[in-house]
Amino acid sequence: MSKVSLARIVTYFAIFLALASAVPLLSQQPIVREQMNSGPIVPSVVRFGGTLSSPDGKPLSGTQGVTFLLYREENGGAPLWMETQNVQADKNGRFSAMLGATNAQGLPADVFMTGEARWLAVQVSGGPEQPRTLLVSVPYAMKAVDAETLGGKPASAFMAAPASGSQAEPKPQVDANEIFCASGTACKTAFVPVFASSGGNATITSSILSQSGSTLKIAGNETATGNISASGTVTAANGLNTSGGVTASGEIYSSLSMFAPTVSTNNSVGGVYSTMTGSANGVGAVEGLATASGAAGFTFGVIGQSASDQGRGVFGLATGATGVGVIGETNSTGIGVVGKSLTPQGLAFAATGNVQQDRASGGWVKALLYVNTYQAPYTIQRCFNSTLMGSAATTPPCGFTLVEEGPGVFHVDFGFEVDDRFVNATAYGDFAAPWMTIEDPHTFQIVWYNILHQQVGSGEYYWLAVY
Repeated sequence: MSKVSLARIVTYFAIFLALASAVPLLSQQPIVREQMNSGPIVPSVVRFGGTLSSPDGKPLSGTQGVTFLLYREENGGAPLWMETQNVQADKNGRFSAMLGATNAQGLPADVFMTGEARWLAVQVSGGPEQPRTLLVSVPYAMKAVDAETLGGKPASAFMAAPASGSQAEPKPQVDANEIFCASGTACKTAFVPVFASSGGNATITSSILSQSGSTLKIAGNETATGNISASGTVTAANGLNTSGGVTASGEIYSSLSMFAPTVSTNNSVGGVYSTMTGSANGVGAVEGLATASGAAGFTFGVIGQSASDQGRGVFGLATGATGVGVIGETNSTGIGVVGKSLTPQGLAFAATGNVQQDRASGGWVKALLYVNTYQAPYTIQRCFNSTLMGSAATTPPCGFTLVEEGPGVFHVDFGFEVDDRFVNATAYGDFAAPWMTIEDPHTFQIVWYNILHQQVGSGEYYWLAVY
């Protein structure tokens, strides 16, 4: 990350300490005090200059965000003061900044009045803090600080004597409120602190909450006993669990589970987004579970409703080779998927592609063929095979095999078991009846008998259907 030169910080802060510490001495000069009180208060600011460079040593120019931090220790600890400014660096990376300029009161003088060492760190936006530099004072500043003490103790360490004949009540001692970072990563910029202890001296532990502008991020699970409401987007890196509702004007994301009585959003492009990744079965992005309190309860696991003319109540998209967009299952006598039209013009079920059903179930066709055994070359001209996917299901010969065994005698090998299915054959443009025998579980032999001529025909164009 970028580096900054702190060579002149000692001189600048020495001047600041001298000015800030010399203010109490002015109380001994009434004329000077009156002049100061009649005019504006000069903020306590310090000019600081340095050089910014990139990790490869090239100077950074233009507007750069820089954060200045004051510490009690050389390493670790929480900053006593911090300030972020946009500085203008020239082509050589040189810049100048007035520390304390973002606050009307300037730099807080109390951070220098304890007599302890102070360390300054500089951090360029997007980079880590640079090594801290020890701040020292010049002799005048040291003398000014000493003038504020009596026997090395500040005025706050003494109590005024009670008037003669009066009894003074002792004042309770108040501990200073100090915050300690439990580790080097416990106190992080933009993160909401988590207090590990109570009282005047509190300890902060690492937090999963961070804030950037008006956005609050949670790096773990979110659990709420009431409602969750956001004027923007709700994002949970892990789970989202609430006993109330979740409402957002933006989108709602959860990469793990989401439990809420109600979830609502007025986002124009989508409602609830959930992504799930796993290597085993049972991984679901959106799941709905409804349990009735009685046997007559009419419940819905998932309800989808669209009020627009071209809307979809429930939409499923599968991008995998054998994926399923929407699936319905039942483990009892119920129905996996039901389609119902509430108007005569509506459709209970519609499909723009092929429809597939497992071989042993009834209801939908398993195979359809239009066969030419009338004249060579004998071929399957049109077909549908419900066991195949994509264009292979409708591209002749669709996985079927047509073989001539003799004059007018052919067999069709379907490639899957058909001996326990319903089979129908119809001749095209001729009075002929089929005579079919089973050669093996997936092969039929078909011989056509011409009814008009009372003889076995040489062949026909015919339809063959398996249900």
